[in-house]
Amino acid sequence: RGDNVEAPKPDIIKIDVEGHEVAVLNGLERILSEVKILFVECHPEMGVAPDTVSDQLTNAGFSVEEISTDRLNEQFLIAIQN
Repeated sequence: RGDNVEAPKPDIIKIDVEGHEVAVLNGLERILSEVKILFVECHPEMGVAPDTVSDQLTNAGFSVEEISTDRLNEQFLIAIQN
């Protein structure tokens, strides 16, 4: 869990975990309020809908936008702390 790591709190986090985005965000619950920006690569073909990740980030206080790409089977989200 990211919440258990003994390190300075990050300002920016990039998440690319091949379908485990929700679990990773669950492990960051304590420090998410201190993060300014998150980049999340979502892989819907692995069972995690980008809307699910977006909703989780919105509920944590972030504004979320999808970043356009031409990559198949990948969607990128940027989340900025409100």
